[in-house]
Formats: sequence, C-alpha cells, structure tokens
Amino acid sequence: MNGNQYVRHAMSFAVGDRWRFSRRSVSAAFTASKMRLMMYGMTKAVDRFLNLLEARCLKAPDGEANIYPLIGSLTFDVVAETACGLYLDVQHKPNDQYFDSARSFMLNIVESAYQRIGQFFSEVKSILAMTCMLELQFGCEPLTALSRKSEPIVVLREKDQSSLLDAKVPKELLRWREFRERTDDQGEFETVSASGSICAFCLAKYPGVQERVRQEVNAVYEKYGGFTYDAVRDLTYTRQTVDESLRLYPPVVAFSPEKKAARHPLAFQPFGLGARNCVGMRMAQIETILIAAMLVHRFRLHLGSRHANGELERKTESIIASPKNGVWIRAEKI
Repeated sequence: MNGNQYVRHAMSFAVGDRWRFSRRSVSAAFTASKMRLMMYGMTKAVDRFLNLLEARCLKAPDGEANIYPLIGSLTFDVVAETACGLYLDVQHKPNDQYFDSARSFMLNIVESAYQRIGQFFSEVKSILAMTCMLELQFGCEPLTALSRKSEPIVVLREKDQSSLLDAKVPKELLRWREFRERTDDQGEFETVSASGSICAFCLAKYPGVQERVRQEVNAVYEKYGGFTYDAVRDLTYTRQTVDESLRLYPPVVAFSPEKKAARHPLAFQPFGLGARNCVGMRMAQIETILIAAMLVHRFRLHLGSRHANGELERKTESIIASPKNGVWIRAEKI
C-alpha cells in the first residue's frame, strides 16, 4: 500500500502524524455540537421514511413491507444532507442508477479479485505491489479514485472554513460518481441500513422488548417535546436494544438488552475501541437509535409472514452481514 500515494494517505492506512492529522480533521465533523445541528435534518428524513413505510404497508395485499431497502434510502439521504448539504430524497427514487452504484461501491473494495489476492499475500511485498498495479491498470482501485475525485472538494474547503454542516458543496463539483464515492468512503449508510433493519426485526420479534422501548420513547418524547439530540441521548434502554441487536447477529444464545449494562465494555465492540475506532460512531449510533425510537413511537411492529419461523436469513458481502431476503414488517399505526 505504501507504493500508492493515494492509499497510503487514506485514514485507514495512514500512520504517525499523517494519521493524527486526518483523524483530527474528520473527528471535528462528528462533535456533539454538530450532531445537535444535524438532528433536525435527520428527524425530517426519518419522517419521510415512516410515511413511505406506512404507504407501502397500506398498498400491499398482505399489509407487509420490506424495511431494509427503505432504511438504506433513508440513511443515504441523511449522509447526503448532513455531509454534503445536498437534498436528494432518494427515498422516493430507490431505483436511481447512481444510488444503486453507491450501494455496490463499498462491496467492490473487498470483492475485487486483485484486492483479495493482496489481502492473502499482504506480507509478500512484491506480490502486493503487483496486485496494486493490476488494480490500477485493469480494475477500479476505489481509494485512489476517491482521492483524485475529492481534490476539487479539498480546494473548496480550503476557501470555506465553515462547519461541515453549513458548507453547501456545489453540485458541479460533486457529480454523482464523486458523490457516491465520497459518501461511501465514510462507510456509514450501508452499515446503518443493515443494523437498523436488524434492530427493527428484533423489535418485531420480541414484543415485550418493543413495548418497553416504546414506554421509554414516549416518556422521553414528552419530557423533551420531540426527538432532540438530548432526547435521543436519554434513551438508555433503546440504546441497549440497538447494541443487543448488533451483538445478536452473528447469532448468540439469547436476546437480552438488560444484560448490556452488566457486560464488560470490552466484551462487545461494534465500533472498535481505542484511537482507531469508528470515527463516525456517534453519528451511526444517534441515527440508528433515532430510527428505532421513531418507528415504535408511531407503529406497533409485527414480523411479516416471510419470517414465520422467527429467523432472519443473512448474507455476507465484503465486511457487512445484512438481511439476505430483506426484513418484512407489518406496521400497525398507533
């Protein structure tokens, strides 16, 4: 990787002062103050998602809807608006060719035959250098493409030092290909869509847990008068439920959010730990908790007939385990 100037400067591979600079720069976009400002856009996006889910359930003969692609569109909208200042509303354009490309981009990073060879022979520098060269010549090495495409954005950000949320990136600098590469590099929308869908499945499967989450959500909503940043931070049991759904898949013995409080913090690390943990952890957690909270606040969730056995079949693509045939939910409006 050191032979590739774009890859060696990427935060995932950088070391020393270069890594510290990159990490510090990106971390500034995910502070508590930034999250507070992002909450309004997030709640509006989730509202659109809930309206779409309700419409899909009413339209379907069996009253069921696949929630997985809907959450994927929702999270893409959130990334677009908060990171780039672009209102795209792909929730109402799920088959858009650029959105489809974005969903497959991160998978190509690891699924590429050249990169897989490089992973297996990472200690053999001559082979690794050859795989990098083959990728550049015959494949599509994504981090290099991302770095090159991001250069106009870097120039723009140097001129405008305002916050990430306030910076409205001109569309002419952020063409669709550049946009999908930039957003997917954050690794946020695909992972949150998978975790949010699995959490919804667990809530529907365990009505007792769902009701307890609903009671907490209703109490916090009444206390704060809405789904504000402080309200979401106060949803302790809901957070435990989200974490438990992440721990449950891959499968373990039992689903028990209550045990989260007594579990050693190092026994479960969905976002990693230490200096190189997930830089977007705060945003991913807030968004997933918000989705779960607003879902149970408006609907009572039931598993669809496709999950009659109570099981969720999963697939693994790249580094992400996601629902293989979707998550089918029947949403009963409260």
